[in-house]
Amino acid sequence: MSIVGVVDVLRGKPHNPVGPDGRMALSDHFRELRARLIRSALLLVILFFVAIYFYDQLLELVQHPYNEAQQQLRGSGTRIERSWRAGAHDTTDPRSVASAVQ
Repeated sequence: MSIVGVVDVLRGKPHNPVGPDGRMALSDHFRELRARLIRSALLLVILFFVAIYFYDQLLELVQHPYNEAQQQLRGSGTRIERSWRAGAHDTTDPRSVASAVQ
């Protein structure tokens, strides 16, 4: 198949004349569907390889908000975590647990 033939397949141009009201033959509808599916598949393949090439940058772009939120949450903690760090961590005594929550 020549380059012109490939371009014709990708174009999906009807072979039969289109009626005045825009009607097409069933074979022309299938031809257009085939062209759209092939173009979509080619686009997905191209975008896949672009994503593989820019994998590190895309991963950093996606992970950056998550990593930033993790760093912010490490600095702050809940009252229970702060009191646990302060030494009120006798979990067998209900009073120490209650004081940690207050």
